[in-house]
Order: sequence, then structure tokens, then C-alpha cells
Amino acid sequence: GGSPGPSPELAPCVNLSLSNLAALHQRQGDKDAALDCLHEAEALCQAVPLADAAATHLSLCALLSQLGRHAEAQVHAEQAVSFGEADIMQLPPLRQRAGDTVGAAAAAVSLRDKASALAVAYNNLAVQREFLGQTSECLTLYEKAVILAEGHMDAD
Repeated sequence: GGSPGPSPELAPCVNLSLSNLAALHQRQGDKDAALDCLHEAEALCQAVPLADAAATHLSLCALLSQLGRHAEAQVHAEQAVSFGEADIMQLPPLRQRAGDTVGAAAAAVSLRDKASALAVAYNNLAVQREFLGQTSECLTLYEKAVILAEGHMDAD
């Protein structure tokens, strides 16, 4: 990998394309090729929106967990949590939207999406810690996931 990578404007598109390609490889049973794609996507995480970086790390966590590589999966779950928390903290306060019903509705959808992703990240981190026998924090992480899910996710 001596190439500098895509231009910053293209990084989100390339990240998404690599993530989609990884999913395709995974569906076809080629986990090694999927992992290669996700590692390439991970290299772009500093140049993509926080939600995209979190999604990339969640995908890496899931695949590494399937491969039984739980210590590595836990690192990616931790990164997904960090990116997810930072993503939510970037949202403008809802009170700034008073009187702007369209903006308020869009902000509520954005918050729901980000909270859902963070709930998944907390859950995945708890699962990896359980695999590794690090159960002391698992209950707290599962509780965070449930609170976010109940507060922000659709019933389905």
C-alpha cells in the first residue's frame, strides 16, 4: 500500500464501496477477502463521517468475531463506540430547532439513527468482552444498549 489513497472528497464513497464489497465477499463465503476490504475501508476512517467510521468498525468487529478473533473484535467494537459517541455529541441541541418542524423532524430521525448505531456498538462490545471473560463491564454495556434501543429504535 504505497499509494496515498483516494482524494478526501472520494474517501466516503470508497469506504462505502469497500464495505459493500466486503459484505458481498462474506455472503459468498470468502471471509478473508471480506476482511481485506474492511481493512482497506478502515484505513479511510479518518477521512469519512463519524457514522461511516463507526459502521466500518462494527463490520470489522462482527467479521472478526465470526472468525473467533475476539480480542481484535473487541478493539473494533471499542472504536465503534468511540466514533458513535462522538457522532451523537456533534448533533445540535434539539431546542435550537424550536419552530422549525421540518428541521426538528430531520434532527429526530438523525438522533434515532445515531442512537441505534451506538446501541449496536455497546451490545457488540459487551458480547466481545463476554467471549474474553471480561464480564465486569458487560452488564453496564448491555444496559446502555437497552436504554438507547428503548428510547430511540423502532419496535421492529
